[in-house]
Amino acid sequence: MSKDGFGAIGHVDICYQNEVIAYGAYDEASTHLFGAIGEGVLFIVDKEKYVSFCHKDDMTSHIFAYTLTLNEVQKERIEDTIDEFKKGLVKWDPPCINNQESQDYASRLYQGTHASFYKFKSGMFKYYFVMTTNCVLLADRIIGKSGIDIVNMNGIITPGTYLSYFEEEYKKENSRVIEKHIY
Repeated sequence: MSKDGFGAIGHVDICYQNEVIAYGAYDEASTHLFGAIGEGVLFIVDKEKYVSFCHKDDMTSHIFAYTLTLNEVQKERIEDTIDEFKKGLVKWDPPCINNQESQDYASRLYQGTHASFYKFKSGMFKYYFVMTTNCVLLADRIIGKSGIDIVNMNGIITPGTYLSYFEEEYKKENSRVIEKHIY
């Protein structure tokens, strides 16, 4: 979460085995309606580099991280889901690759972390829409394979839905949510 823009609504990333997977409308050249609609872009980046970048890029940002305990079957399902997503991706270069002066988010992230960026060849995530096909839906597709299904598909899918769920689960005894960190 951050103070301004869509960051005030929040954003959901998945971190699995110290690799952050994030989805959004990171190709600013393809966005409309102030970034609410655009081509879907997924990036993969090292967790420590990403956390450091987030704080340097936006000093008002806060990251709420929750750790889930998973059994071997759940881990395997999540890994299979991530692998399936990766099969449907094509590499995408942020604008800074061709223009060092670019200061869009994807370029800043690449310059600060060397994140890998991808677009979807086809499917529901090919196009991003902030109200439905957004970061939360992608996260839910991955986490849902562990047996946790949070998103109510009848309403607007927001990062607050996930934050509320994880916060409540963290407070419970014998929950799958075993740790909470705020960066």
